[in-house]
Amino acid sequence: MFHVRHALIIGLLLTSTSMLQSQTIYVSNSNASVTMCSQGGGETHFQNAVGFVQGLAFDASGNLYVAAGDVFKLNHDGSRTGYSGVGAYGQGDSYGMAFDTLGNLYTSNISGMSYNIFWIGKVAPGGGNATVFAECYGSGILDAPLGIAFDAKGNLFVANSGNNTIAEFTPGGNGTVFASTGLNHPMGLAFDSTGDLFVSNTDGNNIMKFTPEGNSTVFASTGLNNPMGLAFDSAGNLFVADSGNRLIDKFTPDGTQSIFATTAAYPMWIAIQPAPEPATLSLLGLGALAMLRRKSRGRD
Repeated sequence: MFHVRHALIIGLLLTSTSMLQSQTIYVSNSNASVTMCSQGGGETHFQNAVGFVQGLAFDASGNLYVAAGDVFKLNHDGSRTGYSGVGAYGQGDSYGMAFDTLGNLYTSNISGMSYNIFWIGKVAPGGGNATVFAECYGSGILDAPLGIAFDAKGNLFVANSGNNTIAEFTPGGNGTVFASTGLNHPMGLAFDSTGDLFVSNTDGNNIMKFTPEGNSTVFASTGLNNPMGLAFDSAGNLFVADSGNRLIDKFTPDGTQSIFATTAAYPMWIAIQPAPEPATLSLLGLGALAMLRRKSRGRD
């Protein structure tokens, strides 16, 4: 019984490690498809012809959402269901997406007959039309907003591709300019575990890194060609939709660059499936041990 029990514990630890390391990367592409890239870099189709696809985001439960004009929930079998309409202005498109800790979905939107109404929408848990969290007519605190991301304090950061700035909004909706130098058509945003903000400069062909105080450095530039979406995995690796090269690039925390996957179409936005919580894996392991003990006592 001793050997069986310890073999089971070792097996559970190995399974837990594998689950934590094998997060799947979802990619929205220029050919209106969503594909999956798993550990090892293999690309498989998840859903085809979903429309003009843009941003991707996972909720806390691991459900995947895509901005394709409106916002849709992508089901595990590859089908989709409507989640949110454009809402406030009745026309236009959603681009970047991010969930807050309360389960509200935020979207960056460009609306209006001449597409000069820029706004951030907020969708309550469960879906429905978006309400206006922040808005701007013409250039201002918002200007062609694309990627969005939350920091650990609940502040929302927005990549303004129109005026080459990063805007910061408090949970109450007050907006200020967080960064305005070194940016060239910023698009993707992602925070690492230390609170540093990473920004893809699509026309500048580099990735910028900003400290919480706003100090910036170039994190990566070698070989990049129109980088777009960004996402971190649970191990702190940064993944980049290297659109012009049709690649998904991987950067380790120390900046080492490698090719994670080659894509058939031009990748635009990426999202990484959340890793199982260690506590959840531990509970599964304890449950399995309890079952084994009960069975062992039954045989005694």
